[in-house]
Amino acid sequence: LREIYQRGLRLVAASEALTGEQHVRRLDGVRRRLALEKGLAEVQQGEEREAREALQVQHALEEQRRLEEESRNLKKLQQEERQRKAREERVKKEQERRTQLNVEKEEAVRKKTEEAAAKKRLAEE
Repeated sequence: LREIYQRGLRLVAASEALTGEQHVRRLDGVRRRLALEKGLAEVQQGEEREAREALQVQHALEEQRRLEEESRNLKKLQQEERQRKAREERVKKEQERRTQLNVEKEEAVRKKTEEAAAKKRLAEE
């Protein structure tokens, strides 16, 4: 707009050298041209602004998609971690159960051995 204004000033200065009616016609033409150029410049600025806004919207959508993808990945990892912990807990409980069974079996064997030894002692006496 500043450039258009300066160009207008130059045209006005050039038209000052003209005579009366020529001067008026020249000024009218300059004014119309300046108005058209100003309107064109405003339209171009509007288009540039719209293009910037569209680009911002596009970037915002891309960022939103990226964040949604990260969120999905995080949820997936959290689910996998929960499943892993659940598996580990099941394995641990199974090991504890087996250990308990082994202890119970050993106690039963020891008890039977003691009972057999006691019966043998009684039989020998």
